[in-house]
Amino acid sequence: MFKNLKVRSKLLVSFGIVIIFYIIAIIASSIGLGSVFGGLEDFYNIPFPMVKSALEAQSITREIQLDVYRAVSVSGSELQAVISEIDAASAERNTVMEELHANFSGDAALLRSVEEANDATSAAREKTMEYIRSGNSTAAIEAINGDYLEAANRALFGEICTDAYYDAAIRFIRERYPAARFFFFSDDTAYVREHYADGEDEVIDWNVGRNSFYDMMLMSCCRHNICANSTFSFWGARLNDNKTKCMIRPSIHKNTQKCVPEQMKELWQGWTLITPQGGLP
Repeated sequence: MFKNLKVRSKLLVSFGIVIIFYIIAIIASSIGLGSVFGGLEDFYNIPFPMVKSALEAQSITREIQLDVYRAVSVSGSELQAVISEIDAASAERNTVMEELHANFSGDAALLRSVEEANDATSAAREKTMEYIRSGNSTAAIEAINGDYLEAANRALFGEICTDAYYDAAIRFIRERYPAARFFFFSDDTAYVREHYADGEDEVIDWNVGRNSFYDMMLMSCCRHNICANSTFSFWGARLNDNKTKCMIRPSIHKNTQKCVPEQMKELWQGWTLITPQGGLP
């Protein structure tokens, strides 16, 4: 067909075909761009505000904690300035927490744990601030190192290594090694003796202060390891050179973490994961 056309006609036909392909390419790219813009819109309208609020809450909380520590060491007008900063930051964190609640689209239990942590540390902080405002720095320091620190740690790490967790872990070992003898490492030795230690089991309570590292060494000498949500005990298990060891750890490390079983099993190969409820994730 093209053979009998004149040169000008051939050029026009060729140019027309190019234009048609160009139009098709424009339409296809427009659809692609629409998809990209739609994805960006979903990102900015859903996950991004949630992540932004979470990071802001974390940053503000850290700022408040540092200001509380600073408030104990200053006085006069400088103290009033720090207190004003703490009050302003606390109000800002409350606003950010409301935004986080509004934008959150994940596991409701995870959001609830974050809100409970916020409430616990807020109550402890207010108690500390009462002492600071009244000029009782000694009581303020005690509150910071006691209720405030305890509330923060409990909110972040508490209720993970529950009785159900330890019962399930001990049962896991006993089912495989009926004659197993357990060595317990704990700060609360009275509770361990009452609830766990039995018969030939041993509670290790003599390595304290500068000698605490001996506990890790002794952990590594055990045949198997049941760990708390603690890197100290994790290393005790990792340093264990028993080729057939069982290593057990909680399915989450802190309450702000959501367990994704596939990811955890990939990251912690060779470990047995147990939930705070005593089950397998």
